[in-house]
Amino acid sequence: MDHRSFLAGLTAAQRAELTATSDRKGLAALAAHFGLIAFLGTAIALEVPGWPVLMVPQGILIMFLFTTLHETIHRTAFRSPWINDLVARICGFLILVPADWFRYFHFAHHRHTQDPQNDPELAGEKPKSLWQYIVHISGLPTWWGELKTLFKNASGRCDDAFVPEGGRRKVRHEAVVSLMLYAVLAGVSLVTASSLLLFAWVLPCLLGQPFLRLYLLAEHGRCPFVANMLENSRTTYTNRVVRRLAWNMPYHAEHHSYPTVPFHKLPDLHRLTREHLGVTSDGYGAFHKDYVGSFKNLPDIRSASRQLVREFGFLDKTIAGTDLSGSGVHAIMEIGLHPGVTAKDLATRLKLEKSTISRLLKSLEIRGDIIQTRSEQDGRVFGLSLTNTGWKTFAEIDTFGDRQARAALSNIRNGSARSIADALTAYADALAGSEGTEDKPLHRFEVVEGYQTGMIGDIAALHARTHGAIIGNGPTFESVVSQAMAEFMQRVGNPLNNSWSILDKGEVIGSISIDGEDLNGNVAHLRWFILSGKLRGLGLGKTLLLKALEHCDGQGFEEIHLWTLKGLDAARTLYERNGFTLADEYVGDQWGKSVTEQMFIRKRR
Repeated sequence: MDHRSFLAGLTAAQRAELTATSDRKGLAALAAHFGLIAFLGTAIALEVPGWPVLMVPQGILIMFLFTTLHETIHRTAFRSPWINDLVARICGFLILVPADWFRYFHFAHHRHTQDPQNDPELAGEKPKSLWQYIVHISGLPTWWGELKTLFKNASGRCDDAFVPEGGRRKVRHEAVVSLMLYAVLAGVSLVTASSLLLFAWVLPCLLGQPFLRLYLLAEHGRCPFVANMLENSRTTYTNRVVRRLAWNMPYHAEHHSYPTVPFHKLPDLHRLTREHLGVTSDGYGAFHKDYVGSFKNLPDIRSASRQLVREFGFLDKTIAGTDLSGSGVHAIMEIGLHPGVTAKDLATRLKLEKSTISRLLKSLEIRGDIIQTRSEQDGRVFGLSLTNTGWKTFAEIDTFGDRQARAALSNIRNGSARSIADALTAYADALAGSEGTEDKPLHRFEVVEGYQTGMIGDIAALHARTHGAIIGNGPTFESVVSQAMAEFMQRVGNPLNNSWSILDKGEVIGSISIDGEDLNGNVAHLRWFILSGKLRGLGLGKTLLLKALEHCDGQGFEEIHLWTLKGLDAARTLYERNGFTLADEYVGDQWGKSVTEQMFIRKRR
């Protein structure tokens, strides 16, 4: 789900509850945070036994005032605006991040999250090697960058695109005042020969910065470059101590989805968004283990990618056992899977220029593989579809790819098809996201054979939801479907029978079955052909039907019979296009309500 859709689904009462700020809760959190800093600072000043060790937790507490600064520049830490602004200036001063400048920086980050061209957080690349990672975590580049920003702003040379012209004077004044105060504090320390600030503030900050870097890298590191805030930001599941230290900012995808929600309401927002989160980590240790591990795996991934290109034959002029180029094969497959797709959409899917797609489509038309049809809704738009010749080409490509994949899987002994599919899908989606596309890449649904865990309940529920308007809601129809399927699944593995399902993260959202034992006289029974609404228009219904027909032809059935309900016009069109004819029509009541049923027959050609 896109974060915009999620927000649109919230009621006015939910919005009011989630965005309610509180001075009391903010002051309580602030008192706890600064109270610990004061306590450790006092212990360091008194040089209690082991006091140097205390500089580490002291530094962590001070540097994590960054999260306090973050919350206050959003003006959500407290109900009173003046408290937010005052605390923001204090926190920013303590960690060398001027509040006014950071507000401009951070709001640009929110407007352009994970947009490589405009997100200021992406101005510096994330570490791509172990050495870069170590340098990044050390915090040294951060300190250098913050000092440069302070002096540049103070000199009136601020050229950051996210700082508006009208705000440059304020940013300059802020930097000048900050540098003057730092100079005064340094001077007082030198004159009084006091090392208090050095050991209670400066050195702890140097020691605490790496912990903040470790924390911040997880917020967006390795997240896709997409516009959906539920996917371009990471929520990290961690313990209560870290959440309180960071003012609940580990709920980062939630924060980016709804920035006006105060820190103390983020757990409530998380409960609403949890099932929609696209990127999460089970702790910061797990995130960094994966992040560092990727440095070792990256060369292998790139090498495997190059080998895949070679093995699939993309370096040849023609591929997939056809006389078509790679772009031609992909065009045939996309048009077959998405009938009616426009040339513009096809160009987007194939990542081809307009002129290139025009030449490609012209060549496919000349071959007789495709046809362009004017849209009934908009005469200016032409949809693409396959001709009979094109469907034959589609079937050849599909068979070639299926055979190639099966042959490869048969050579793999230490891995499952499921794990390989998941890994390839994740990698493909990540590649699509890394190119800055704003929408989530088209989900790749998997078509599988045979029994799947939970499919009886999934398919029965699909039938009930889909046909309830015709048959009537109630337990009778769903119970009949469930019982019949349960009986069939006991023998689905018999040679004459088979079932094909479309999976979405383990859930069956489309299915078709052939029962070769239910009817006599060498007749196959096509059963439980159903698609979720999310699959409509993607051509997957035809994909399932073709697999069923191929099975029946392979088993030598003379006829295929199916029964359906009158009024399902899209399904009837699909049946008739694939050789079925209406053989009978009658009123039946086996589903608990009198409905008109139809019987279709396809005879072997």
